[in-house]
Amino acid sequence: MQKADGENSLRECSRLLKPGKLMFLSCPNTPENQDGFDVRYKAHVYEWKISEIKKELEKNNFMVESIIGLVGDSAEFKEKLERIEVSPLKSFLEKAKEYLPTNFLLSMFFIPYPEIASEVLFICKKKEEGTLI
Repeated sequence: MQKADGENSLRECSRLLKPGKLMFLSCPNTPENQDGFDVRYKAHVYEWKISEIKKELEKNNFMVESIIGLVGDSAEFKEKLERIEVSPLKSFLEKAKEYLPTNFLLSMFFIPYPEIASEVLFICKKKEEGTLI
């Protein structure tokens, strides 16, 4: 959808959602220096940067509770795994690689690493009436 349509969509979500309730919004993790019209997916017209989405959510009375990584590529997974210091997490992932397909591990690996995920999930809460923060 066009950027203006996305803005209208978030306004409508804010109008419909009761204060204190959650909204889940997933989108590509578009690099800050990339033109939003230089889309990764052919079905998209515009891909928002995280900073743009945060600003628009705030404008429409939402607080970002969390940003979670959804998916990423296997090269990022391998590189990140190599950089993790010896820890229970690294031991678990290395052992899991022996038994589980990489694609299965990829579905979980990027959850705590939204900054390197290719897609992210925003968990947003509609602000209570009169909330300034």
